[in-house]
Amino acid sequence: TLLSSPLLLLPKPMASAFEAAPIAPRASLAGFTLHEVLSYSARCKTLSVVGRFADQPEGALSLLQFAQPGFDVTSPAALGALMSGSTTLEPVLMNDVYATFRGFVTTPPPSISVSLVSPCTPAHIAKHRAASKTIFRETPELYARATLPFIEAESPDRIAWVHNILARRKESERVILDEPCPETGFVLLPDLKWTQETMSELYVLGLSRASGIRTVRDLRADHLPLLRRLRDEATAAIASRFGVAACKILAFVHYFPSYLHFHVHYVHADNDGAGSEIAHAVPLADVVDNIERRSDHYAGATMTL
Repeated sequence: TLLSSPLLLLPKPMASAFEAAPIAPRASLAGFTLHEVLSYSARCKTLSVVGRFADQPEGALSLLQFAQPGFDVTSPAALGALMSGSTTLEPVLMNDVYATFRGFVTTPPPSISVSLVSPCTPAHIAKHRAASKTIFRETPELYARATLPFIEAESPDRIAWVHNILARRKESERVILDEPCPETGFVLLPDLKWTQETMSELYVLGLSRASGIRTVRDLRADHLPLLRRLRDEATAAIASRFGVAACKILAFVHYFPSYLHFHVHYVHADNDGAGSEIAHAVPLADVVDNIERRSDHYAGATMTL
């Protein structure tokens, strides 16, 4: 199906009504009122909800995501028990409006991963809300007419957390590799969705230090040194750090990405719930090959989303 505009699928860029102050630690989920269950995946074992803590300003919302809960979260009783003061939190990391906790609950298993976005924006909510998917073809003309204005309207605040990592203000203890060159450098660190307990669920992010690359459509031949380093050096560093064969590591980029700063996803080949689905993920090796043959390949390509 060819849609008239990708804006039908993309939430409009909206800032929160509240200034995104650095997130504060929480000892538990006490005072949280559930507003909506956004999505639940039995296959990926994730639950996303939106609601409000009692100490938040009127109208402000928070988004919670629970990973690997291991128990029934579909009943009202189970949800009520999970999102209460009986679920205590141990901070793992905090960066801008994002935080990850180790949650301790009164029902087995004894601990789960809890991610918090507070305050969250309509774009955060839309990203986690379950929705029917539609495939469409984005021509260069459609990109210029609809998608590019969406990109240019995006608030820089949406990637403040990325700049915190690149400047080593946040999450420095988690960094696997930091290459400082402003043109070809990158920072490599585990994705928040990976607990680092199961190697088959390996998920690592590579954040480019080069500015001005928002999506794969911005890539040109000048970026090949960066792309080759992300393909070769980053993969080798992940394989060495975690004892995983390089042939088991899939590197890819998303189009359209969830945030507009060029980054690469690295997942274990056996990790089937890590966003590597067709029509969303583009293998990094293919990106390099295509740009080696034609510098503006992705500027002129019709992309399937």
